Amino acid sequence: GGNLRRWVRINTLRTTEMEVMEILSSQGFKYVEAGSQEDPRSFQKDAHVPNLLSFSPTTQFQDSALLKDGKIILQDKASCFPAFVLSPPADSRLHVIDATAAPGNKTSHLSAIMKGKGRVTAFERDKKRFQTLKYMLDRAGAGNVVPRNQDFLSVDPLDSEYRSVTHILLDPSCSGSGIVSRLDYLVNSENDTNTAETEERLKKLASFQLKMIRHAMKFPSLQRLVYSTCSVHTTENEEVVVQALQSEEALEGNFKIESRAKVIPAWPRRGLRLEQMDESVPSESLVRCLPEDGTNGFFVACFVRVDGKQPSDHKRKAGELGSDSEAPNDEASNGRNMVNSIEDGTAKPRKRKKRKKKHATGVVAT
Repeated sequence: GGNLRRWVRINTLRTTEMEVMEILSSQGFKYVEAGSQEDPRSFQKDAHVPNLLSFSPTTQFQDSALLKDGKIILQDKASCFPAFVLSPPADSRLHVIDATAAPGNKTSHLSAIMKGKGRVTAFERDKKRFQTLKYMLDRAGAGNVVPRNQDFLSVDPLDSEYRSVTHILLDPSCSGSGIVSRLDYLVNSENDTNTAETEERLKKLASFQLKMIRHAMKFPSLQRLVYSTCSVHTTENEEVVVQALQSEEALEGNFKIESRAKVIPAWPRRGLRLEQMDESVPSESLVRCLPEDGTNGFFVACFVRVDGKQPSDHKRKAGELGSDSEAPNDEASNGRNMVNSIEDGTAKPRKRKKRKKKHATGVVAT
């Protein structure tokens, strides 16, 4: 025990690292390079995630003006991994989806990584949690986020509003078995007495999680999809990834697991190796976190579409022309090329329009 840190993300939509460091030092905190943090007033920069600070677990920020002004966000380090791994470019033509967005910390992190440019559509199915999402986004100054009180599964990937989406962050309901209390133990750890019941529940959650991934892969311009859970169970983590890669959507869309080099390569704890994994699921490309890392238990996987292969167009909506034609819809192909063309400035702007709701089965959505 005793490892859990107090993590503070500097919200670059409202401030700079320098300003926050100056304010903290004026309040008696002292920055230390690395190593011992025995002094409760000392803090350090995180080695893996930019704009993330680490404090002693007893440090309180509840009354901090920095927090109230949205300049800092209390967000566990592991919870910062999904947006950091997705890393959508800061470009005004980009359209990103946060599929299950409340309470909104990952959403505002995406917004900050994009420097407030482009658009993030944030889906939240639950009405109450949707209100929390709107409040958190407002406090964070995440002006490029369009919140929708809608179930991600009800969104039509071929709708003109979403055809050009290139990046999706998916952090669906999960068992929450990785969530650690401030007393530093896994909240729902293996003291579940009825293991058959637990297994049954995990299977239901995993089936829902897989459904969400498969739905995300139907977006015709999708290039990069990050799947994360705050679970320690392989049922919801590695096993879901294996099944997702074997799905029709992954095979048609030519999705594979991103290489370790682009998924926080310096982070030491990687995915678990399962018997059913072949070389298409390199466990070292998956990320895991445990309380001994100073974070909640967590899992992150990144799917990418392999270049040069577009999804088959045989599932066009009735009424669309060219069922045999290989010429893809212009907007969709523009979206697919968006990520590459952003670098050389050749991407064309797109039009936007409106839509509506989000997530299911289970307990926790961090």
